[in-house]
Amino acid sequence: MQSDVEKPIDLESNTSKIPYLHVASDNANAIRLYQKLGFVSRRKLSFWKMSCILR
Repeated sequence: MQSDVEKPIDLESNTSKIPYLHVASDNANAIRLYQKLGFVSRRKLSFWKMSCILR
C-alpha cells in the first residue's frame, strides 16, 4: 500500500487541482524532499511566527 506521498500525481487529467506546498526557507530538508518529488519553487512568501504567552 502506498502512502499519499508515494502516489503519483496525474496532472494532465486533473489540471484544476494542482498541488502546492508552503515551506519555511530555512527548512532545507523539506525543500530537498519536495524538489525530489518534482515540486518547484514559484515564489517567496512572507509569513510570521506568532508566539502565545500563557499566564
